[in-house]
Amino acid sequence: MFNKKFYLTLVPTNECSLKCKYCYTIHNIHDKTKIKLEYINKIMNIISKERTNVEILFIGGEPTSIGYEYFSKIMHALIAIEKKLNLKLNFVMQTNGVLLDENWIKLFKKYNFVLGVSFDGFDEESINLRPYSKKLLENLQLLQQYNVKFGVLSVFNNETINNLLDHYFLMKKLAFNYKILPLNNNGYIEEKFILKFDKNNYQKMEEFAKYWLYDKSCNIKMSSFHSMFYTLLAGEIPLCDSCIENRVSIRPDGSLYPCGRPYEDKYKIGHIDEIEEFSQFQDNEGYKNLINLKWAKIQNCIGCKYFKVCHGGCVSNNILDNSFDKTDGFYCKYTKMVLDIFTPLVEKAKKNFKNGELEKYNPMLIKDLQLKGLI
Repeated sequence: MFNKKFYLTLVPTNECSLKCKYCYTIHNIHDKTKIKLEYINKIMNIISKERTNVEILFIGGEPTSIGYEYFSKIMHALIAIEKKLNLKLNFVMQTNGVLLDENWIKLFKKYNFVLGVSFDGFDEESINLRPYSKKLLENLQLLQQYNVKFGVLSVFNNETINNLLDHYFLMKKLAFNYKILPLNNNGYIEEKFILKFDKNNYQKMEEFAKYWLYDKSCNIKMSSFHSMFYTLLAGEIPLCDSCIENRVSIRPDGSLYPCGRPYEDKYKIGHIDEIEEFSQFQDNEGYKNLINLKWAKIQNCIGCKYFKVCHGGCVSNNILDNSFDKTDGFYCKYTKMVLDIFTPLVEKAKKNFKNGELEKYNPMLIKDLQLKGLI
């Protein structure tokens, strides 16, 4: 138990200056509350009673909105706790990247951060939805100069799905590892941007997948597509299983939730002032409500042809897209579409891999699958 990694999602502030129209926390971005250091000390002490290996994910709002000076204090507190309690801490941050400068980047380098940076490219629709793209590119290149580990998270929508290949070419040129996600259907965005699961979009995604798969000049990892091969080659490894059993999130005001996604209060675990033992993260009505929702979803999904690789999907996504225990939510439709595309591609690749015909395929994928022992 002590060696199993635990995931703490830490929200230092809800504040963010970008105001992206499709952000699922846009209702909260003017809240300037800063998390108290005493809250961080307490939750780390509680976690240390059961786990010694902890990954801390900083999200927001925009986590860098808390300011470099206060964030430095948070890091000093965490490192002191790590030494005192003999913990192994890993640090991850999801950021829009706009506020980064050399001070931030040196801090990330010092503490071996892995960053996920949101960058959707330079097409007109992406820039309209997420401004400051040119400034962000400068900061990403600065991260490269300092050899800070990062990957790009790119969101596409029904208007920009035509640009997936162009965006891939840009990522190759910049040498940025990246992954793609569809813009979430959370009710804050115009209807025209919400991805439609029709024949036209299926063909666009299939064209992109096939180009990537057979691209012999690829120099980057496109993790969204790599994960499809991990899942379908290995058999029953879940593509998007729930991680809530091994995670907790603390908000700036000390409220506790199962993860960093926005939840109704019915899923609230409690407040850090009320928690004294590790078991209390799950021994409460909020957590039990979430588990019940998860199992209701699983029961409805058992007959699906992709159940073995999806296991009902992420319960937090189900809440986010208002599908709850249904099987026709946005993320469910997207997952089925991509699996419909990749299943025959992987089946064909299996035969070619068995015959030693590796040279036909994306060299970054082949290298990755070999390192994982999947081929």
